[in-house]
Amino acid sequence: MAIRNIAKDQWHPFFEQFTKVIEDQRQADVEIASLEHGDQLLAESVPLYGLSYDPKGGTFEVEMANLNHRVIRPSEVFVDWQAGGVICVEIVGDDDVRTILRIREPLLLPQPQGV
Repeated sequence: MAIRNIAKDQWHPFFEQFTKVIEDQRQADVEIASLEHGDQLLAESVPLYGLSYDPKGGTFEVEMANLNHRVIRPSEVFVDWQAGGVICVEIVGDDDVRTILRIREPLLLPQPQGV
């Protein structure tokens, strides 16, 4: 298991590449977790369309078949690489609420520079 904290200046290019590679071919689960509200499952085994970060607006978006979930002012992004590729992405909001995206089949992507 190789969990990496992705540098903020790499968010936009990395997730742009992530979205190009995914091509709606992956099912994913999304949950949010916080101390205040506990864990909440937002989507289970739903087609994933992509992930994007808008550096000007400071928002991160998870785009799925029946869900668009935004994280306003994310503070950290972690990506879990296994031998087969990316299996999990965790976005931490500045309010410490965590959005956790689990990809059902690993997505082959190179690790960004400087992680």
